[in-house]
Amino acid sequence: MASCCNEDLLLQINKARFEFLVVMLKSAGNVPRIELLEMGPSIDFKVDRTKIASDSLFKAACKKPKSLTAKRRKNMSEDVFGSQLARVHIGKQNIDAIQTRKVKALRKFSSATKIDPKGDVSSGWKKDGGNHYNGEAME
Repeated sequence: MASCCNEDLLLQINKARFEFLVVMLKSAGNVPRIELLEMGPSIDFKVDRTKIASDSLFKAACKKPKSLTAKRRKNMSEDVFGSQLARVHIGKQNIDAIQTRKVKALRKFSSATKIDPKGDVSSGWKKDGGNHYNGEAME
């Protein structure tokens, strides 16, 4: 009888996937009685081949071609999310020659060059080639 139970146990272990139908039955207490019925397709696997190959054949089977192994790239790494991180090396920079942002507020203007907002000549602004203030006092 012990061998029969072992065979049933082996048959259950060798199954690849279990799908069950949940059947709720009446019970005398507050907790319902639940039974699981196996359903759907099931496959029984059995190990047939247990012999180990010879050393030379086993070594040849486990050999990986060099083209499959990825070449390590310098200064590159990958974080846990799969993003690539790299370190870039650049030469020394001349900070004096770098073009920075041009700000109008810091420009040096002469006090005589101001633009007329209205383009009106009678308001103390004179036109001479463009809308420039001549330096006359406005009334």
